[in-house]
Amino acid sequence: MEEGGEVTALQLGSLPARKLSMPCEYEYEAQGAIKQLSLQWKSPKSQLLCHFIKHKDYRNCTQGYSTLYTPGNITLVIDTVKEDDFGKHVCSVSKRHSFSDFIIELVKEGCAQPQDEDIMDIPLDDPTANKAAAKIQAGFRGHMTRKKMKDDKPREEVQHFEPNSTEHVVSGLQILPVDLLVVETVS
Repeated sequence: MEEGGEVTALQLGSLPARKLSMPCEYEYEAQGAIKQLSLQWKSPKSQLLCHFIKHKDYRNCTQGYSTLYTPGNITLVIDTVKEDDFGKHVCSVSKRHSFSDFIIELVKEGCAQPQDEDIMDIPLDDPTANKAAAKIQAGFRGHMTRKKMKDDKPREEVQHFEPNSTEHVVSGLQILPVDLLVVETVS
């Protein structure tokens, strides 16, 4: 990542009333810990939630929020997610002469919208894509038909023998036919 105001976006999902950790990873300390470093977390309404100044050993957070620091990562911990917490949070990381802002968007779980990079860019007029879609659809239709036929089929299968044949082979066993079958009825 280049230094100097770059914005990176990440989207996390949560439900209200849960505890949540929002990571903010940066590369300033990739080569080793640096002394002068300042980190801030701002809410979707631009209120300062946490401020951490490494070289002054200063850490201050609004009640209900805290930070976990390891070189290369400053994580915002929200004790109980509230409605005001949903939206875009900004993690600002600065060292002597450069800074970076990272945007971490908190969305309600189950309501996450795909980011621009996540949207599949498949042209609808592509013959290869159409052929693949047709195969997938045909396979699914076949699966559903077989499933329906299985549900309609009786549980016991009856083996039918042709009366004109002289012998039958069933599962490797040879069965010879009976020439005459007599059935007596009693009245």
